[in-house]
Amino acid sequence: MSVENRIALLFCFWAAGAAAQTAAIDALYPEMDALYLDLHKTPELSRHEVKTAAKMAERLRKLGFEVATGVGGTGVVGVLRNGSGPTVALRTELDALPVEEKTGLVYASTVTAVDDGGKQVHVMHACGHDVHMTSWVAAATLGRSRNLRKKRAAPHSSSIMNVGSRRSSIKLPRNYEANTVWDTYR
Repeated sequence: MSVENRIALLFCFWAAGAAAQTAAIDALYPEMDALYLDLHKTPELSRHEVKTAAKMAERLRKLGFEVATGVGGTGVVGVLRNGSGPTVALRTELDALPVEEKTGLVYASTVTAVDDGGKQVHVMHACGHDVHMTSWVAAATLGRSRNLRKKRAAPHSSSIMNVGSRRSSIKLPRNYEANTVWDTYR
């Protein structure tokens, strides 16, 4: 087989895979759009993301992930185990900011909450955590379906870990034995 034919064949395999992924994303889009709109309309302040964490945990459970909640307070960890091979970790932020949304969008946040100082504040996803969470769920969904397809096609042993926390870190309780979420849940 000539080099040109090999390249053409490789391109066909790549294109078939890309087309399958595009079709999977297109099929998932309406569900993810609805999730994004819901998250955008219902933000929660840091350390108060109870409903948001529950939504994320429920999504992971429906996908077959083992789920731990209350990690570091309101964090969520989901693991889809598939053997002893490498684990891919994805992280998202769950919290929103004490900012009034003035976008005029039909799905704008009108949420107010009492902050840690006792002050009533407006709350919105002003820095994209709603998009991050939606992408996190989409990646978990697509990763799960990829794991299932690969199990049928050829054995492999990679696992997926999804971590949802406030801001940029999860603070574990002082009496927690493990040093990191990674060591605890992997």
